Amino acid sequence: MVERPAGDLSPALTALFLVQSTVYRSLLSAMQQLTVVVVGTLLAAVAGVLTHNTMAAMALALPLTVLLGNYARFGTQGLYAPTAALFVLTSGAYTAPDIAHRFLETLLGAVIGIGVNALVFPPVHSRRVRHLRAQLPHSSAELLYTIADGVAAGHAGNSPAAGTTGPSASPMSSRTCGRRAAGRTRAVASTRA
Repeated sequence: MVERPAGDLSPALTALFLVQSTVYRSLLSAMQQLTVVVVGTLLAAVAGVLTHNTMAAMALALPLTVLLGNYARFGTQGLYAPTAALFVLTSGAYTAPDIAHRFLETLLGAVIGIGVNALVFPPVHSRRVRHLRAQLPHSSAELLYTIADGVAAGHAGNSPAAGTTGPSASPMSSRTCGRRAAGRTRAVASTRA
């Protein structure tokens, strides 16, 4: 069995890369990453046992793990298949206890990452943000009506054929037009129902 360095960062890196914006996405990332790490580690171990040569094992395992990593269902976690294979091959540890240790490290990192996301820094969903998002169309409409009124007033004031100047020159404001159009839309919708 090959000695591991004292500062193995696999669990910490797994935890760091798994934390997503929501707990659900963290769980999904954890499942994706665990899958690619297991497959990448197993492919590297098999290649190492078959070839007994690190370079030959890399030539055999890395193309397969890169193809696996590009599979769309693994999303951004797919790149960890060749990374896991490289960790195994460069450490030279192909025995069952070494492979099991690698799996446990990844699992520990996944549990820590999900725990941090779920318990320590859960995503904050603000009612204020939902309220602002709901108000955005209404605020935008009000702004557009105000701009339209200003344009209509300026246009009517500069028109020599209008005979009068100012906002009173427009027989119907854009707000009135907008309200009438909205009323017609509701009336049409109610007759279709």
